[in-house]
Amino acid sequence: MTISTQEKRRRFRALHESGLLILPNPWDIGGAKRLERLGAQAIASSSAAFAWSNGLEDFEVGRDALLAHLRELAASTDLPLNADFENGFADKPGQVAENVRLAIDTGIAGLSIEDRHGDKLYELELAVARIQAAKQAILDSGEDVLLIGRSEGMLIDALNLEQTIARLQAFAQAGADVVYAPGVRELDDIAHLVQALAPTPVNVLLIHPGLNVPDLAAIGVRRVSTGSQLALATWNRFEEASLQLLEQGHLPPTQAHRRWSCCKTNRHKKSASNRACAFYTYSQNLVVLSLVAGRVHFGFLIGFHNSFLGSHPIQGLNLKDLFTTYWFRFAHE
Repeated sequence: MTISTQEKRRRFRALHESGLLILPNPWDIGGAKRLERLGAQAIASSSAAFAWSNGLEDFEVGRDALLAHLRELAASTDLPLNADFENGFADKPGQVAENVRLAIDTGIAGLSIEDRHGDKLYELELAVARIQAAKQAILDSGEDVLLIGRSEGMLIDALNLEQTIARLQAFAQAGADVVYAPGVRELDDIAHLVQALAPTPVNVLLIHPGLNVPDLAAIGVRRVSTGSQLALATWNRFEEASLQLLEQGHLPPTQAHRRWSCCKTNRHKKSASNRACAFYTYSQNLVVLSLVAGRVHFGFLIGFHNSFLGSHPIQGLNLKDLFTTYWFRFAHE
């Protein structure tokens, strides 16, 4: 790591002041480093993806294990890290504050606190008190860490859009720097939410097939994250290849060795084609499954497709070159 934690935090806050930040969610050091080489400006952890990589389900990872994971990710690159900190690993505001202090010590640049425990939402008064406690812990630390107030109400069908907006507004008033409701998936609903929360930045989970980065940027969304979608795509492809090996005795003709050779040979070159090669190697699962299976990841592909004629200012990647390289490889494999 060549820059300080304080500088990472300063950069992370600045990335929320204008434009749209794409915040991909790796779950290990290798993924974080690849994203850094590709030009990502920041990354976020995913509690679900990390749990799956350890043979667990989401919410089964303990606080100390997640803190160790955050420390590892934060130290692995110069990218600011936003932590998926679930419900703060506590119900009571005082305990949430203590755990937030521990999270700050891992080197993160931001963290989200959600209003859900299991399949239930906290009552609004308690949910707001928990955000206030998290904010006070950040202020007391003297560190410039962003607080994301996250409401799960629409994700578990416990709230409607207007109730979700009211809850996010309360979180913003309680000190949240960014708000996030992963269950809001329709573009019109997101536009309404962004207008109602302005000027507080809004994070959107890029999961619905109809969502794409250019449209979200046009309605004022400040950042998009991928949650567990990259991990889902990877595990799906892993299972497909494993089943083919176990049932048919051979692996799919992915020619992964050729892609790795391409990236290894050109690892010292900073060309757009090399970055495209690296992108393809890391996230081919997401794009290929989008095309072949028509799954929820299709929206992520559309976002790239709608932008590919020019340079993407957030990723620092020329998407025309990326897609030229990608489609050539896809068509010849």
